[in-house]
Amino acid sequence: MQLSNRIVRSATNDYCGGMNGAISEKQIQLYKSLAETGIGLIITGNFFVSEDGRLDFTQNAITEKFFDLEGAKRLVQVIHKGNDKFASKVVFQIAHAGRKTKVNAEIAKNYDKVEQIEPKRIEQIEKDFADAVERCADVGADGVQVHFGHGYLLGELLEERLDGLQITETVFSKIREKKAEYPVFVKVNTDINQERLLGFYKLCQKYGICAIELSGSTFPQMKQKDHNYYANAVSVAKKNCDLPIILTGGIRSLEDGKAALDVGADLIGMSRPFISEPQLLLKWKEKKSRCISCCQCFHLYQLKGKHCIFE
Repeated sequence: MQLSNRIVRSATNDYCGGMNGAISEKQIQLYKSLAETGIGLIITGNFFVSEDGRLDFTQNAITEKFFDLEGAKRLVQVIHKGNDKFASKVVFQIAHAGRKTKVNAEIAKNYDKVEQIEPKRIEQIEKDFADAVERCADVGADGVQVHFGHGYLLGELLEERLDGLQITETVFSKIREKKAEYPVFVKVNTDINQERLLGFYKLCQKYGICAIELSGSTFPQMKQKDHNYYANAVSVAKKNCDLPIILTGGIRSLEDGKAALDVGADLIGMSRPFISEPQLLLKWKEKKSRCISCCQCFHLYQLKGKHCIFE
C-alpha cells in the first residue's frame, strides 16, 4: 500500500452511526472533510463483527446479519476522492467489544471472565473476523485493521487467556485463508504482558501483517504536557518484527510527529486532534492542535451533540 504521506487518522468512535448499524450521512460528511485535507491513511471507527460484540447503539455493523454495503462503498469512494493533490487510503477497523459492550449488561457478563468463554464461541468469533475482512475487501476498502487494544475482546484474550497467542494465530490464519494478500493492519496495547506482546509481534511477521499500530491503556490519564505516550515501545517492536509501525498517542504538533519518526516509527497516528479539528492537517505546519487531551470528546457528542469542548 503506497501512501501520499505518513499521517494516519487513527480509528475514532464518532457516535454518528445509524441505530441499525448503517453508515450515516453525518459519517460520510465527516470522512469527506478529513479526506479533503490530504491525510495519507484514514482508519475508520470500528465496525462490530458479531451481533453480541457491539460497543454501543451508534456503532457500524459488519456482521453476517447486517452490513451497509452501499453506505460502505460510498464511504470508500468519498475518501478515495480526497483532494486535488492527494487521495487518501482507507482501512476499516473491525472489533468485538466483549465486556466493553454498553448495549446489554447480560452480554457483557458473558465476556467478563474471558478464560471461561467456551471454545465454540471462540471459534465463531474467529470466523466472524475473517468474514468481516472479506466484506471490507468486497466494498473496495484498501485494507482492514483488527483491534487488539483498549479492552476489546481480542486484546483481552491475548493478554488474559493461556491460549491467547493461539487464538490470535487462528484469527490471522482464518483471515489469510479468506484473503491471502489483502492488507491487514493491527492495533495493540503495548502495556500488556511483554512476553505475550513479543509473541504477538512474531505472529504479525509470520502472517504478513501490513502495519502495527502501537497504543496503550493509559492514554485517558495523560495530560496536555504529556507527549508521544508510547514512543519507548517502538524500538521493542522493531527488534521483534520487520514491519511498519504506526505510533499513536500524544502527538499533537509537527514537532511531536517528527519525534515519533526519530524514534523509529514509520507512520504518525492521531485521533483526538482530528476530533477537535478535522481540518488540522491544512494548518499543522504553522499551528499545533488545539486539543488538550481532556478526553471529554468521549462523551460530549452523546451529552451535547458536539465532539469537542472548543466547538
